[in-house]
Amino acid sequence: MNVVSLNGVMSELGAKTTDTVIIINLKNDVLFNFDKSNIKPEARVTLAKVALIITKKAMGKILIEGHTEYLSS
Repeated sequence: MNVVSLNGVMSELGAKTTDTVIIINLKNDVLFNFDKSNIKPEARVTLAKVALIITKKAMGKILIEGHTEYLSS
């Protein structure tokens, strides 16, 4: 993969970078259906892009965080 397409993937995902950090925020509805814990099959494309960025750009520790929201009916 060339630098242009890697930069395109980073731009598409809204990745923010500094000299030491890459931040990618994904909306929960991209990965999960409401009130479910299984990752959507179509989320594989997005996660593959995240994996590409990690593989090509990471130079140290990697921290992956996740959060849930409680919505009451």
